[in-house]
Amino acid sequence: MNEEEVELLRRVGQMALKRAMEECTRTGRVDPLVVGIQADMAITMMPCKWAADIMNNGRMKDVFFDALRMWVKQQKWRGIVIVTEAWMGNATEKGWKLMNEDMKTFREYSSEPGYKRAIADGIMEVSEVLFASAQSDAATVIITQPFKRNEATMTITYGEQGETVGGPDGLHGRQKMFGDLRKEWLR
Repeated sequence: MNEEEVELLRRVGQMALKRAMEECTRTGRVDPLVVGIQADMAITMMPCKWAADIMNNGRMKDVFFDALRMWVKQQKWRGIVIVTEAWMGNATEKGWKLMNEDMKTFREYSSEPGYKRAIADGIMEVSEVLFASAQSDAATVIITQPFKRNEATMTITYGEQGETVGGPDGLHGRQKMFGDLRKEWLR
């Protein structure tokens, strides 16, 4: 894997995440943020305030990310960073046991929207995160920033950041913009 590409994605991802954290701290919410990395290394930052309300509608998210994928290809961007609020599922002790014994069933739990059954059955706990996916045709850097809202004091507290680095096919789902873009990789 190209370490220079990983470092570029990490730097731009952290920059976008910092902006999202500032917005979250100030307003208590985060509108989706798209940052394009052009071939000449110029950065295009596109806050998507209008898209915030569609992030809880699966079909509308499909349309948004499909259109963004076409835009990235048309613009011939070198890379992209997408920052959104998300729910992140974390396996409980019971979940880890299931994962080790029956990965197929665990995957069924973890792929359901909202993790409702996984939570009810004690397989997963969820937390709110700012999710930054930084991607190019050479690498993927995923940065997760857990946070908690305190409605009573109107404050946000942040947990420990996580990072995963991989190749262009290290990311699956709607936000995937590079690599294998067959439908089964995008859902």
